[in-house]
Amino acid sequence: MKEIGKLLKEKRKTGGLSLKAAHKSTKIQEQYLVALEEGNMKVFSAEIYYKSFLKSYAKYLGFDPELILKQYEEKKSSDVAHQYSYERDDSFFSKDDKEDNAQDDKKVKDGSVETKWLVAVLVVIAVLFIVFLYFNKNISEIADGNQSLPDQFPAQPQQTEEVPVLASAVLIEVSSDTLMSDKKDSAEEALNIKASKQPAAPAAPVAKTAKQSVDSAKKNAELELRIEAVENVWVKIESDSRELYQGTVLKGSSKNFKASDKFSLQIGYAPGIKVFLNENQIDVVSGSVQDVNNILLTRDDL
Repeated sequence: MKEIGKLLKEKRKTGGLSLKAAHKSTKIQEQYLVALEEGNMKVFSAEIYYKSFLKSYAKYLGFDPELILKQYEEKKSSDVAHQYSYERDDSFFSKDDKEDNAQDDKKVKDGSVETKWLVAVLVVIAVLFIVFLYFNKNISEIADGNQSLPDQFPAQPQQTEEVPVLASAVLIEVSSDTLMSDKKDSAEEALNIKASKQPAAPAAPVAKTAKQSVDSAKKNAELELRIEAVENVWVKIESDSRELYQGTVLKGSSKNFKASDKFSLQIGYAPGIKVFLNENQIDVVSGSVQDVNNILLTRDDL
């Protein structure tokens, strides 16, 4: 990637542009511009950020961004193929070197096996020692008389002469409850017969609550997205797995988009843009990393 970075750097210097001026126009931080010119992809948290910044920077310098991205993909494929070929080609090793490497591998493997056996033996010894301590403790407690045998036969409760009196009271109470229950059942049966002769009142329709109406409206409403650029900001917008826009939104301009389910936004400079979903402003600065943010907007954000 250093060839592409060198090309970008030479183009910038030929045009007499500074990194500060490039940052001001593209809203790409200077550290990312330096990484692009040096071909250092480790600075970027993901390849998609590198490609997006590369495309915007190439367009700013006057290159064809699609052609630059094509060169990047070709270079990446070439580097992968070269690395695989280098790893597979061991013809430059001599026969003695191969034998030495094989012996070293065998020694490492034998050492690893011996280490595993040693660890297993130590584990077995530790387990046996713990078992010995456990049984030794139990034996000592039995010898000292600390353990007692459980009672085999629990004590029988003593019967008193008050049992017949209590039984009589229970019978009297049950008889009273039975009489009261019979009277109550007869009264309820009479009321049920009277109620069955009267016509049933028609059921009133259940009124739809205001909250249900609002939730239904949100569920069926079309999502409308509006972005307003406070500064020049690079953005990428996708809707329902389809790309709607990718590029730099100029300061003072706005764009509108519609979707049925969701919006996916990638913002290169979060403080420089305002986002509205169905006229509700969305906070795009919170959660950003070095002013770069990825946001997913759905109906739940309404």
